Order: sequence, then structure tokens, then C-alpha cells
Amino acid sequence: MAGGRIAAVKTSLQIMLRSLPSHNTKFNIISFGSHHNSLWPGSQEYSEETVAEASRHIDTFAANYGGTELRAALGFVFKSRLAVNDLSSSESPPTSILILTDGEAWDLQGVVELVTENVETAKTEGKLLRTFVLGIGNQVSMAMCEGIARAGKGTAVFVPVCIFPLIPSGYLTSECRRREKSPMRNS
Repeated sequence: MAGGRIAAVKTSLQIMLRSLPSHNTKFNIISFGSHHNSLWPGSQEYSEETVAEASRHIDTFAANYGGTELRAALGFVFKSRLAVNDLSSSESPPTSILILTDGEAWDLQGVVELVTENVETAKTEGKLLRTFVLGIGNQVSMAMCEGIARAGKGTAVFVPVCIFPLIPSGYLTSECRRREKSPMRNS
């Protein structure tokens, strides 16, 4: 991820961060490449303080994570989700995983299987789990993004870096909210 693409990712994350619902929302930021790490050990309540800390964290992003090895990062996200949600509660809010990538497909079949397995497990527990993908740049793997979104009952959106500033603010998060309310909720 270089120059314009990392700038586009940083801008996207800043917009998405501020577009999340402010009530009953927990979030975390997991950076990934040839390794992954998270801003916090677990998701945090959405508040003025956590948004400010996340925003400062996003500002430090650089294109220094190597390849697009998404499977381990998603495994971490799914395990974190289990720790956050009280699985005995039928009132837990839906979980949306927002993935921003400019990468190529690495272990696409394994990633799609991991997403499918976790979405199906959530469904059997009466929970809603969806994955949404924002593919940035001209080299992003459309097959990877579409495969993850399809397996996660979400949406993939693609944005070339050159038109990035023209995308409406909050588009992907509004699409997530729309999809959470869709009749396909239990499909």
C-alpha cells in the first residue's frame, strides 16, 4: 500500500469512524498485512475519548505491513467478537466487520471459508454477523473483496484512488446499516 492508497485508507477510516452509530456501538481497529495487530486488546465503547484515540492511531498509519494476509487478522476479529458479545444474550447488537484493503488475494479459499463458518455459527446462535469490504485502488483483488462480502452476507465497494475524494462521506457505513435492517437478515 503506497502513497495515494494509504492516504485513501486513512481518509476512509476517519470518515467511517465518525459515521458509526454513537449508541450501543463497540469498535476496534485491526491493522493487517504479513502480520496483524489491534489498537486495543478488545473492542471499546464508542465515545468521544475512544474516537479521538482511534483517530490519532489512524493518523500514524504507514504502508509498512507487507502483504495481504487477511485470514489470521479475521481469525483474531472473530475471536474478539466472541469475547465482546455475551452469547447468551438475545439482545446483542448485530456485528459488522468493515474491511479496507488494497491487496491481492492470499489464501482466498481459506479466508472465505473462515468468514462463512463464522457467519453461519452466528446465525445458529441467533446473532447477525456481516462483513463489508472497501477495495481501494486499481490493483485490489475484486475476487477477494467480493468473495469475503458474499460469504459475509455484506457488500463490496471498489474505489479507484483517483476518484476517492468524490465518494460520499459515510457511504460504506450507511450501506452496513441498510443491510443490517434488510429482510435478508436471517438468510
